[in-house]
Amino acid sequence: MAANPREHYIRSILEFDPERLDELLAARRAYIGLAGEGFGGEAGRSDPWELAQRREWLVFQLDCLHGCFWSPTAVPHFEVLSSSDLSAFPALKRRFDRLARVFPLRDRFASAGSDSRMNADFLVWFRRLAVANERQAALLRSFHQGYLQDRGNLVATLEQVRLLQNAYPELFELERDWFVEILDRPARYWKTVF
Repeated sequence: MAANPREHYIRSILEFDPERLDELLAARRAYIGLAGEGFGGEAGRSDPWELAQRREWLVFQLDCLHGCFWSPTAVPHFEVLSSSDLSAFPALKRRFDRLARVFPLRDRFASAGSDSRMNADFLVWFRRLAVANERQAALLRSFHQGYLQDRGNLVATLEQVRLLQNAYPELFELERDWFVEILDRPARYWKTVF
């Protein structure tokens, strides 16, 4: 452990894991002397041990929801998380908000899956992207961007994105910015991305 609180704080900032942002914020509040003052939801009312246990339980619930998201067994996990106060955990709240945005559209994904015009591989990729956390979603988009280097793959993806836009606009809206980028970018530009 560092000799003084400043060194300890700086080391913890430099070594922090972005997935544990709430702990970083708690360390920052403690360092500047705001540790017991209210900071949205439970952070100001709970001691660090209770907060860590609560976070661990919420991470478990989110992992369970993510693992069974497309099955009927996801409903209880979704209901538990919907009634939970996530304001003390900004990273977990963003992760849940992303899942909550997709949850009511699960039937539309099923409809798209039974549409003979929809490519099964594209739909699997899109379902994975829709429920991925921020970091995983960025990686999936990046990998797909490499996939688009091949003109045949680009044409097939454009066809699928247009199908989503016309037949399933609510699904298209989930990744609107990325899909608009795909639709607006000329085919020759994809060769110069990397």
